[in-house]
Amino acid sequence: GACVGMVKEKPNVCEACGKDGATLKCPCDEVFYCNGECQRATWGQHRRECTVDMKKKLDKDRKRYGPDDPILAGPTYSLGILFLKQDRPAQSEEVLLEAIRLAEVNNGEDQNVAAALSTLGRAYAEQAKFADAIDVNKRAVRIVRRVYPREDHDRVADALLNLASAYHADYQCESSIETYEEALKVLRKIYGNDHDAVATVLSDMSIVMHDQGLHVEALEIEEKALDINRRVGGPDDETVAIALLNLGCSYEQNGIFEEALARLGEGLGICRRVHPPGRNSMEGRFLSVIGDVYCKQGKIEDGIDMYKKAHKIYKKTLGPESGLAGDTMNNMGGALHKLGKYEEAMDRFEEGLAIYRRSFGNGHTEVGAALYNIAVCKEGMGDPDGALQCVRESNDIFVKRGEEGRRMAVD
Repeated sequence: GACVGMVKEKPNVCEACGKDGATLKCPCDEVFYCNGECQRATWGQHRRECTVDMKKKLDKDRKRYGPDDPILAGPTYSLGILFLKQDRPAQSEEVLLEAIRLAEVNNGEDQNVAAALSTLGRAYAEQAKFADAIDVNKRAVRIVRRVYPREDHDRVADALLNLASAYHADYQCESSIETYEEALKVLRKIYGNDHDAVATVLSDMSIVMHDQGLHVEALEIEEKALDINRRVGGPDDETVAIALLNLGCSYEQNGIFEEALARLGEGLGICRRVHPPGRNSMEGRFLSVIGDVYCKQGKIEDGIDMYKKAHKIYKKTLGPESGLAGDTMNNMGGALHKLGKYEEAMDRFEEGLAIYRRSFGNGHTEVGAALYNIAVCKEGMGDPDGALQCVRESNDIFVKRGEEGRRMAVD
């Protein structure tokens, strides 16, 4: 048997009326309906995101206008983006390559080709084709630099940022930092130093630096980003709260707990002043990370209390099936496991896993991580066979997602 009851990748909830157990599925595999009446009720809305219908229209237009007509380029690109949103990167890749071909046939290497190449890079990255992702993003950078030789346009910065992200995904951290620096020069040329876009890039750079083990330097850069946010938005701006949340997470992950709690407490105060208490998901994020700090300090019961408060907010604001609700279940499971409450921990882990399966699909890395947590819990409960089964499923997910480094050894 499976580690927990297997859940379908797409919940069979009727798109029209919301009832469970819907049996009629759209050919695009994205939505379910109770019956034809329910399907007709929402068809006008769903049609805009139905990949099967979009492909039929494209096939008709191809026959009508010919395979190279410029009228095909926009809808083809839109279909590629839609496949990517639906977590179908292989299909997205195929369609985006055709969109790029059409754009080049009609207009040469212009900014639309560059944008499509950057999107193709995302499709490659989601298939763990990191070298391909870097190549197409490099090409996008070359194109926008040719179109905007003064390098004073957002499109140049965007292309560089996409390339920096592609390098980071392939763990080429030095190249990633160098490319982020180039993007920063462009953004500072356009906006000056005190701008949200500059602060965002500094935050992204800090993540790469943490991966390099340059934690002191990374924290310094995050503090710079926070200072920019304060100057641009004022002390109670939401960007300041987000920067404090990120900084609090970084201090927590590096074991600097008092600094973490100071930043998180300040950010939580802003969040509660800007939004009604208990009615914004960001408040849940602050509470959850404070819970992480408490658990690492050995104050496990206090940590669990924070997780419970965060979960209550997520259920109210994002719904019980949100990824963050799943995260909180897993965090609670980990805390209960530390207390030796294996049965309670297992309940939370399984609930978190079920949410991930329903929200993200069975092949998502969050599912892999949750399966590993369950494996550890099963081992502690004297069920080595069950633990092994979970580890194997977890490893399969990480291999398919190109994250072999997260695999666990199987004895």
